[in-house]
Amino acid sequence: MYDGNQPLEVLTRGDIAFPAQNMGGGRGFSWSLQSAASNLGRMSLGIREDLKVEEWTYRPEIQSPIEENRTGYVRLYHRYDPAPQKPGEDAIVIVLPPRGRGFNVAQLIASYLASHGLNAVDLELPLRGRRLPPDASGFEDLRPTLEQVVQTFQQSVNEACSLATTLLTEGYSKVGICGISIGALFGSIVYGADKRLQCACLALAGGNLPALIRDSDDALAKHLKRYIIQQGISWDTVSEIVKSVDPLTFADSSRKGGLLMITALHDKVVLNGEAKRLWAAWGEPKEIKVQASHYSIFKNAALLLREAYAHLSRFLL
Repeated sequence: MYDGNQPLEVLTRGDIAFPAQNMGGGRGFSWSLQSAASNLGRMSLGIREDLKVEEWTYRPEIQSPIEENRTGYVRLYHRYDPAPQKPGEDAIVIVLPPRGRGFNVAQLIASYLASHGLNAVDLELPLRGRRLPPDASGFEDLRPTLEQVVQTFQQSVNEACSLATTLLTEGYSKVGICGISIGALFGSIVYGADKRLQCACLALAGGNLPALIRDSDDALAKHLKRYIIQQGISWDTVSEIVKSVDPLTFADSSRKGGLLMITALHDKVVLNGEAKRLWAAWGEPKEIKVQASHYSIFKNAALLLREAYAHLSRFLL
């Protein structure tokens, strides 16, 4: 299902200035992330604004009825390399963002990794950011059906796998992945399904999508729960419908050595039971537990970025 054999159909590519962060319009990830993205915050994290940054546009294989979703975007942050002979030129990390239109923590992570010697690429997922209609703050504002959500999740995973193929054809021989929130759910699927990836860091991931839909405080989950109840769909049927996009389906304990999971112990979006279930399905890989909620966890941004970099660089550099 997720073979990623076809590379992205790249339409344009070119250098851009170091991107400014969107400081508003989002839900949830708040002042702690905005502080980290400020000039002072970037300086304290060692993020360089003189990085070479490329932006690619591409035509998604699945053409959406939503005009904004018919073009995909990739930003490639070339690593800062004061010593060109230093290993790592052929290594890169795919970073998958959370949902919504506002603050893009994937951009912060990608620029941090590149500033410390790891090439990184920020993938704008379907129906996120610029790929949302201008009057929508999140996917749930479009009132999607359960089947439409599953199709969009499949598209997200397929585009991430196709990006991996594209990077491998571009000369990157070592590819890792890092995902946050819903990006971590997709990252878990990609890492499990695509054996070409050598490592993964998943922040705020969980499995068992029916339970997440029933119990999560997330706006899209609440919308889907209402839709399922209104349509009279049984939870057994829901389990079958979402199986192809449930991280539990693709967890592979034989690959746990390359995986780091970061969990918030007071998470009301990805509940601890579902995070623990995915951790167990992966064979109990290394885990960092933080006394925080889904959103306040990024008050610990400096520590978490260092841990993510240390894990990814161990396998890629």
